[in-house]
Order: sequence, then C-alpha cells, then structure tokens
Amino acid sequence: MKFEPGNDYGKQGRPRGARNRLASHVFADVFEFLQEAPAFEASEPTTKFRALLLTLWREAPRDFARFIASIMPKELQIETSTVNELSDEELDRMIEMLRSRALAAREQQSPDDMKMIEHVN
Repeated sequence: MKFEPGNDYGKQGRPRGARNRLASHVFADVFEFLQEAPAFEASEPTTKFRALLLTLWREAPRDFARFIASIMPKELQIETSTVNELSDEELDRMIEMLRSRALAAREQQSPDDMKMIEHVN
C-alpha cells in the first residue's frame, strides 16, 4: 500500500517545473489560437487540446470565453516605473532634485497667486 509506515512513495512530490511546463503549453496554444484563429481553423488541429479549443470556439463561445477568463491570472502587476531599478543614492539625488524644483516653483509664484490667511486672536 502507498501509505504504510516507511513507504517513501511521493516523498519528493511532483517533479520541479511540472505544472509550469503544462501551463506554458496551455498558454502557448491559447495564445496561438487567439492570434491566428483563421489559420488555426483552416488547418487540422495538431493536438487534442487545440481541437478542444476549436470545438469550444465554434459550438460554445460563452464557455470558450469563460475558459479563457479562468486561466488568466487573478492579479496582474505591471511595473512601468524605473524607480525600482534605482540605487539608494540615485533615489536620494532624485528626491533632492524634486525638492529643489518645488522650492523654485514656490519662489517664482507672485504674491497675487498666493492666498493670505489672516490669524484671528
């Protein structure tokens, strides 16, 4: 039996990267299908999964869309800023530069642009 004392079956778990390889194949097939649907439809599907995608797309478009949505990541992080790549010294210089620009802009404002707040005792 698998679960007798001293049995080492499954001790190491799944092989490293097994799920990642499967997921990468699924994403690649779905991406190819979505990018080149007319060419995909004209040719004979090369795998059972591609045949399944084609059948879903033709016969149950709502289920096809639901499947595509289900394999998409729930959270997506996009980093468009290079601030994460800057060193601490570069960040300090950038902060000082921004402070000096803000002070210069404040000094250039005319007194007419500033609002006066009167202090009432």
